[in-house]
Amino acid sequence: MKRYILLLIIGLAIIPFAFGQNSFRMPNRSFEIGLMDTSINLSNDFMPIFDFFQESIFIDLDALASGFKLGLGFGISPVSLNINTRTWGFGLYTRVEATGSVSLAGEMLSLNLNNPGVYKSEASFALFAITGIDTYFFIQDFKVTLNPAVFLAIAYARPSITYRLDRPEDNSMIGVNVKANMDFYTAYPYDKLMNSMIGRMDFSGIFSPTAGLGFDFSVGIEYPISQATGLRDRSPLLDFDVGINLINVPILPSIARNRMNMEAEVDVNLPLDGFNFGDLSDILNMSESFRAIEDGNADVERPFKVILWANWRPFGTQFLTLTPSLGFAISRHFYDNPFSLETGLDVTLDLINMLKIKAGINYQDRTWINSINVAFNLMILEIYAGAEFRSQNFLKSFGTAGVGLNVGLKLGF
Repeated sequence: MKRYILLLIIGLAIIPFAFGQNSFRMPNRSFEIGLMDTSINLSNDFMPIFDFFQESIFIDLDALASGFKLGLGFGISPVSLNINTRTWGFGLYTRVEATGSVSLAGEMLSLNLNNPGVYKSEASFALFAITGIDTYFFIQDFKVTLNPAVFLAIAYARPSITYRLDRPEDNSMIGVNVKANMDFYTAYPYDKLMNSMIGRMDFSGIFSPTAGLGFDFSVGIEYPISQATGLRDRSPLLDFDVGINLINVPILPSIARNRMNMEAEVDVNLPLDGFNFGDLSDILNMSESFRAIEDGNADVERPFKVILWANWRPFGTQFLTLTPSLGFAISRHFYDNPFSLETGLDVTLDLINMLKIKAGINYQDRTWINSINVAFNLMILEIYAGAEFRSQNFLKSFGTAGVGLNVGLKLGF
């Protein structure tokens, strides 16, 4: 109880400073090292994510009629360096990112025999290694951020899954065909990968991948419209900035040159007047193939996004900031329909730059994300962590259909 009372007293003492126009703030670091910035997430639109790890799972086939979507992501930035001044900043970073998604047609999962036709499911996976530069500078009242990056597609896969249901007019039988075709590309030859998988670690080509490097850049423009036009002087409620971010503007794709193809097909012709299990060879046909094709190439780009946003400070200070955003993404190499909307609202509490709490609800990468992030800054050391509840279904994003975690720390002066 004493700890809660002490925290309450500290909070009440800080709030007057937070609302003051000329209040004390912890200064920003001029030099900064970021370490082990890590994030991981997993989500679906069907059931609580932790149920997948139970010994027994109850599945409602009727609920699968609308399909099934699964998403995963992982990222780690081992180290980053930044130099910040009042008028410019420069930084370097390295990062490894993995992203994957699966979308299965409801007709295939629910085995609806009354709805014949051809249905397609889709999936994608990519693993990138990234090195980039973070910069910012000012052009009159405009703050410009510029982030060029070089990336390598370490692995990329884009499976194609088709499901066909045939039902003749005489209702004598049901024909089901499921065909899967996957091209899997890597930045390294398959003989080295296979040796590593069976315990014969081969690092001879780790620094000489056969994939070609890709290049893109991100640029942002921020305009303090209230300050520039004098609106902020009329009322604290009119204190806001606006901006636009162009993320991963493609210049040159990464080219993965080691291709492996896998195909599988299942044919089932099921008589509706009954059958014996001894006749399975007559009604069931399965085939599969595996082959490595050295001359296969895949051009891979990171998703391109355009985001409009605004920072509104209703009290005229940085104590409370509301950030709505709206934009779109184009993911040509990950979805059959490359276009998707992006939107959200974040609310940030900033207590003299020492404690920041950010909560938001966003629709990003075709997933609803409810998040909270906390950063505790002691100037020489900053620790931050966050948690997410997420799902491709809006209502289920408020439950445990998906979770995400991120953590990291910064050192500097």
